Amino acid sequence: MNLAKTITKLFDEDNTVPFLCRYRRNLINNTEPEKLRDIQGSLSTIRDLQTKISNFLKSLDKKGDVESGMKEDIKGIR
Repeated sequence: MNLAKTITKLFDEDNTVPFLCRYRRNLINNTEPEKLRDIQGSLSTIRDLQTKISNFLKSLDKKGDVESGMKEDIKGIR
């Protein structure tokens, strides 16, 4: 598993930055606490954005305003 996935998984398991730095050093490749806090903040921002996009797409579905391919464009798939 790569480092980004490992750190994400550890944060998803509600591990704190001090815990990771102290007891999971080997799993996080000795990543500095400041960098872990930056990663944690970025992860939170990305997840908030994903939630907003999902809610937006649901509201479009309810209104029936979704054109062919519009969802994929919004999600950035195409």
